[in-house]
Amino acid sequence: MTEHALPINAMIDGDADRVAAALRRLNHTLVQKQLPEELVNRFAAALELLADDMESIEAPLRTRPFGTVESGESDSGSAYDYGAENSLSYRPISGNCNALAAPAKYFKGKDYLSAVVTFGPAFEGPPGLVHGGYIAAYMDEAFGIGIAHSGLSVPAMTGTLKTIYRLPVPLNRELVYQVRMTGEERRKVFMQCTVKDHDGTLYAEGEAIFLKIDPELYAKMGGYMRQNAANTKQKKHRERCLFGS
Repeated sequence: MTEHALPINAMIDGDADRVAAALRRLNHTLVQKQLPEELVNRFAAALELLADDMESIEAPLRTRPFGTVESGESDSGSAYDYGAENSLSYRPISGNCNALAAPAKYFKGKDYLSAVVTFGPAFEGPPGLVHGGYIAAYMDEAFGIGIAHSGLSVPAMTGTLKTIYRLPVPLNRELVYQVRMTGEERRKVFMQCTVKDHDGTLYAEGEAIFLKIDPELYAKMGGYMRQNAANTKQKKHRERCLFGS
């Protein structure tokens, strides 16, 4: 099967991906090792100072493009925009610039999209195994990226998601999520996914129904969410002024 890499999780904003990667390493180590209490306390104090410094910096809030693409087609090949390709780097599931994420590499085939990912110790559920919730969340992420690169003429969002677990997934096992669009019916877009390792072992399967969204409504949703975020920030500022931090 011939496939090409997609320009998702490209390095942006200087070394933002390095910052996220370092935080991710700290998190994996924190949950994996029984560190001495004195050492944990020292790390906590140092990290709190770094967090205070970063939060105190006056900088504009990050915004992601949201809505239709004026030129008629986005880099993803769709006539709408989930957000610029690089802004996907900050998504909480697979973004390389988000410390919460397990970063993925995405590839596009003729009629499918693949996401390659490895879940480390911070994603542990049962001992030595990946938490099933992350398997499902990543499936939803892969479906969404697949929809964005399907050539669909309007945006679509998750309506239902069904995950079937076939085998427990060991930590640090590189997985390949492969998603396909299998059909359309009015507003519904039908998707399927398999989760395998490179030996072909099947760990999970999934089905999803995405619902097409009117592009104008989709664009308004973005404006509403940005305004809601701004209102929340103003509310927190007022609370700090009234009650202290």
